[in-house]
Amino acid sequence: MDAAVANLSLSDEPTRRVITNVEDMMPRDVFYKVIGTSYLTPTELPPVAVCNRSFKDAMYQPRIIMYRAAIAIRKLALTEAHKWYSMAAERFAPCREALIFLGERRRGEDWDPVEAERLNREAIAADSSADETYVLLAPAGYALDVARVNLAKILRKRGAFEEAASLLRAVLAHDPIKAKKKGTMYYPYPSALILLAEMMVTGETPGLPTEALTLLGKSVLPIKRTFRRSLDGHREYVLCLTHKALAAFHAQGPQGTHARAAFQHANNALSFGYREAVQELGFCLEEGFGTEVNPDQAYPLLLMGVKLNFVRSVTRIREIISDDPPQLRTLRLIQSILTMRAMGQLTDDDMSRNETLAAAWRLTEEIPPPAAMVQEIAAGVANVNAEDPDHADRFPTREESYAALGIDPPPPNQDDGEA
Repeated sequence: MDAAVANLSLSDEPTRRVITNVEDMMPRDVFYKVIGTSYLTPTELPPVAVCNRSFKDAMYQPRIIMYRAAIAIRKLALTEAHKWYSMAAERFAPCREALIFLGERRRGEDWDPVEAERLNREAIAADSSADETYVLLAPAGYALDVARVNLAKILRKRGAFEEAASLLRAVLAHDPIKAKKKGTMYYPYPSALILLAEMMVTGETPGLPTEALTLLGKSVLPIKRTFRRSLDGHREYVLCLTHKALAAFHAQGPQGTHARAAFQHANNALSFGYREAVQELGFCLEEGFGTEVNPDQAYPLLLMGVKLNFVRSVTRIREIISDDPPQLRTLRLIQSILTMRAMGQLTDDDMSRNETLAAAWRLTEEIPPPAAMVQEIAAGVANVNAEDPDHADRFPTREESYAALGIDPPPPNQDDGEA
């Protein structure tokens, strides 16, 4: 609007006065109030812009910038969100909420743990952040606890256990602070309970398994939300570790109460999509801990653990590959490798990036399995599409399954799920 006024010549003075009068119809303080209190959506802003020549200045006020960043986060427009949060961190320093989001690890983006640690430390120290800079993480105390938990996770990964535990205990030193925004993505208080319990069970901070179990009992939230899947999965995973520790503490056998509870919690964690549960469940099934021994289910899970670069899974699979002479478990592992290959879960790309998986595939070449086994695996996988036609796109075709195992498919028949 200012540019339009500037481009008018002296002969256009009447038009100039009209534009100025229209702009002044909405005073600056009224304009800020309407825009800043989120009554308008971004698509409704242009009509208001013509009513105030200070529109650009208003659009760079804290609440507007933070609101636009929040909209981008909700829409998973991460690059857009990063732009607005970077602007907020620079213009409104210190800006705790912006610093927290800039330090988050987002899918598809490069993440520097050193930079993330710096940002979260700044966020914790940003006690003077203006109230209008809190949108998704209001109030200030809630945002502070989010930053403490985020920093504790980073410190734990680099082995700074004492400081990490101290941050978690600082979160738990007061009653839970509720977020003002409904449908929050963060649960700092229960997250601190779960993470501190895990550190106790793994020996990273002092504490008995019984203390960890008490913390986990306090971490349950009554309302289920989509954003809580990772939190619930983590809780179930730590419950698995805790009951394993209690089974050893009470000298119970592999079929004792705590062993069965550990297996059930590992199953629950996997149902929530918690990655680390793949490994724990695999070992439970291989060792018969809390369940029956089932290598046919155990080895695919441990192979998935290898794909995820879990150290214990890599160690166990390499141990089986090195069996000399080969044992029964060697043949069971080969069977699982072939099944995963036929299912499209063990690809050439996987093996090119993971030496243990490449060694596992070489094992199938060094110890060729019976031809009948290969045919049975291929036929079983080929029938998956016929049994679940609604999700056929998740699995390889019949021809692809056979080709993955290097054999030709027999003529289709009713047993293959085809006419």
